[in-house]
Amino acid sequence: YFIEDLCNQLISLNVTTHEDALLLIRFLIADRYIEVDLSTNIVESGLIDVTYVTEQQGGILYGAS
Repeated sequence: YFIEDLCNQLISLNVTTHEDALLLIRFLIADRYIEVDLSTNIVESGLIDVTYVTEQQGGILYGAS
């Protein structure tokens, strides 16, 4: 994903505001709700390679690739 596209998708779904979209993505990565490939420089490339997404259902965390 392009970081900008991911931010725009969160905004269009009314998940967050424009100002907080990047902060939310950072939070999701830091708390391991999503795992990303950090072998490439995200800032330089503008790309984020999501390798794993954790989905919460009914208070229990399930993994989804």
